[in-house]
Order: sequence, then structure tokens, then C-alpha cells
Amino acid sequence: MAEQQIQLVLENENAIALADALAHSGTAMDHLTTFMRTRNPTDLAAADNESDLGIHFFLALPATASDLGQASQTQPYFLPGIAKAGTVRILVSIARDGNALWRVEADVTQIQEIIALMEGMLSSIKGTVNAAHTVVWGTEPGVADPVVWGYFHEERGQVLQFFSAGPAATNAAEYETIQKRVVAARAAADAARAAGVQPNWPSWAFPSSV
Repeated sequence: MAEQQIQLVLENENAIALADALAHSGTAMDHLTTFMRTRNPTDLAAADNESDLGIHFFLALPATASDLGQASQTQPYFLPGIAKAGTVRILVSIARDGNALWRVEADVTQIQEIIALMEGMLSSIKGTVNAAHTVVWGTEPGVADPVVWGYFHEERGQVLQFFSAGPAATNAAEYETIQKRVVAARAAADAARAAGVQPNWPSWAFPSSV
């Protein structure tokens, strides 16, 4: 009970901190939109400050955490937030420095940090999904006569698909044929697993390094 209460507190703190960071990014976008219309430097300065506050929350997260409920740079809960805050920060930087952006060392460093943070979060998600998917050899459920062998594609023990290799060989003449079915079943299961752990990430998900 105590552990559940602690977990709820941690989740609530994460939600409040995330909301605060996104509020800064949202305010920055409002100021940037106004600046693009009025060209008032005060609006750009406000957008610069607010966008920096928004992205700083994510960049300041600890690299890892022993508890999955704690905030860290590998916590997938923060992925949408870093996408928004990072985008807003880069747009503000472009509006502020224009073509000189890539010659301003502080800008380049921060953009590299944003890219590294995004890549780290995505890699963490992919690693978790990859570890959850397995290929297991066994018999087809509910088929007892004859027993059908094959490979299961599972996610955390939950069967997603079964790829049959057929009944076991009963004599030497059948052995070669069965072996070919086993190889084909394993290849099919491996292909299904690969498809299961390789989502269709959008093109912006893995940007090239600056």
C-alpha cells in the first residue's frame, strides 16, 4: 500500500512538472507568433526566455532512474513533451539568430543536446519493446493428435502468433521435410518479431546530428 502511494506521488509530481514545462513552451509559442506579426523585440525576448525554461526542464532530467516511475531521460512519459519543447525552442532560436544560428556555439550545443535527448528516449522505448518480444519453440495449443510443433511469437509471455512446423517426424524419410518446415517456421516467427519491435517512426524521430 505504501509503495502504491509513493508511486502515485511520483506520478503526480511528474505530471505537475511536465505541465509547467509545457506551459512555458506554449507561452513561448504565443510570443513567437506575436513577434512574427508585429516584429516587436519584446515579444521575441519573452519567447526566448519562455522557450528556454520549457526545454531546460527536459535537458535537466537525470540520465536514468532506479524506479521507472521517477523522472529521467529514459522515461517515455516525457517524449511528447520534449518533442514540443524542442521544436518551440529551435523555432525561437531561428527567429532570434536567423542564418547565423549555426555559427552561434550556444545554439548549436543546445540543439545537439535536444537531439541527443530525443534519440535517447526513443532508444529506451525501442529497447523496452525489443526485450518484451521473444520467439519460443513449443506445441500448438489445443492440438493433441497429432501434436503440432512450431514457434510462438510472444510479448511478455502473451502469444501473438504461432508458426507451425507440423507434427514431429515419424521416420527417417520425413526428417528432412520436417527440418525444412522448422527452418521456415523459425524464419516466419523471427520476421513477425522484427515487425513487432520496429515501429514506423516518423522522419523527425531520428534527426541527423547537427
